[in-house]
Amino acid sequence: MTYAYLSPAGARNLHTYQYEGGDYSLLYQYVLSPIASSLSQRLPDWVSANLITYLGHLSLVIGYVLGWLCCGLSLDCRSPAWVEWLTLALYFAWIILDNTDGKQARRLGISSPLGLLFDHQVDALNVFTTATFFGMVCGYGNSPYTLASWFVATIPFYLFTWEELNIGKLEFPMLSGTSEGTVVLGGIMAWMIWTPPAAVNAVVVFGLPLPMMIFWVGFVLGLMNAVYNVVRVVTYCKDSTTACVSVLPFLYFAFTVATALWVSPAHIGAVAAREFLVFAGFAFSKEMCHMQLAHVTSTSYMPLNLPNFVLLTAFLVNTWAHSCGYGLVDEYVLLVMLAVASAWSYIYMAYTLAKEISSELGIPVFAVPKRKIR
Repeated sequence: MTYAYLSPAGARNLHTYQYEGGDYSLLYQYVLSPIASSLSQRLPDWVSANLITYLGHLSLVIGYVLGWLCCGLSLDCRSPAWVEWLTLALYFAWIILDNTDGKQARRLGISSPLGLLFDHQVDALNVFTTATFFGMVCGYGNSPYTLASWFVATIPFYLFTWEELNIGKLEFPMLSGTSEGTVVLGGIMAWMIWTPPAAVNAVVVFGLPLPMMIFWVGFVLGLMNAVYNVVRVVTYCKDSTTACVSVLPFLYFAFTVATALWVSPAHIGAVAAREFLVFAGFAFSKEMCHMQLAHVTSTSYMPLNLPNFVLLTAFLVNTWAHSCGYGLVDEYVLLVMLAVASAWSYIYMAYTLAKEISSELGIPVFAVPKRKIR
C-alpha cells in the first residue's frame, strides 16, 4: 500500500516500535501520576487513551474559543471573571487528562505509536492556545511579550522532542516544564485572575513590573532546559552532526518570531498577536509531527518540511521587503493568508497520517479494539 506520509520502511518499523523513557519529576511521581492512575482505574474499558487525549485538547479549545468570543482578535482585553476561571479550570482538566491517557493505554494494553504521536500533536497545539490565554490574563496583550512567551514555551517542547529523536528515548528530570512548569503556570494565571491588574503591575521586582519579571524568569528556565537537552544529546547521540542539523527548524522559527517583533514596520507580531500565534502555532505543530513521525518510524528526519519552509519564507521575505520600503503584500493580509494555509496544512497532515497509521497497524483511532474490552 502506498501512503502519503508513511514510507515503506517507516510502515514496517511502526510494528516494532517500543517506547522508552521515564518521568522523574517529583510532582509527576507524587501528585499527577497517582491522580491519573486513580482516574484511569475508574474509567470504563471502552474509553480509549486517544479519546482522553482529545477531550483534554477540547478543554483548552473551549477556553480559547470563549476568550475569542469575549474579546475578538485583540488580546488587549480581559474576559469576564467567570470565563477566565472556567478557562483556568479547563486548563487544569487538560493537565490531569494529559497524564491519564497514558495510564489508560497501559492499563488496557493498547499503547501504540499512534497514541504517542497523537498525544504529542495535541500538546504542540496546546502551547499556542495556552500562550494566548496567558498573554491576556498577564496583561501582555498585543505586545511583544505574548508572542515571546509562546516562543519560550516552545523551547522545552521542541528540545525534548529533539532529544527523543536523537537518542531514542524521552526522560524528564526531577523538575521539568512538563509537570512542574505547567502547574506553576496555572498557579500564576490563577493569581493574575484573582488580583486586580493595577495591583499586579504595582509589584516591582528588580526594576520590572511583576508580569515582565515572570517572563524573564521563564526565559532563563527555558535556557536551562535547553542546556539539559543539549548535554544529553551530545553525551548519548552517536551522530552529533545530524543532531545539530535537526535543530535548524527551531532556529528558523526563532528568526521568524524575531522578524515579526523587531523588523516588521507594522510590528505585526504584536499588533496581530492572535493571528500570528495561529500561523506560527500550526506551523510549529506540523514540524513536531514530522519529527515525532521520524522517531516512531525510525526513518530520517528532514528538517523544516517544504510547506513550512514556503510559508515561513514567504512571511520573512515580505516582512524584510517592507522594512526596506519595497512591500510586496500588505503585512496583515499576508499573515491572515499564511495562518489559514498553515492551519489547513497541519490539519490535512494530522488527519491523513492518523488514517495511515490506523490502517497500517489495524487499530481504531478513537475506539478500543473489541478484543480489549472486557
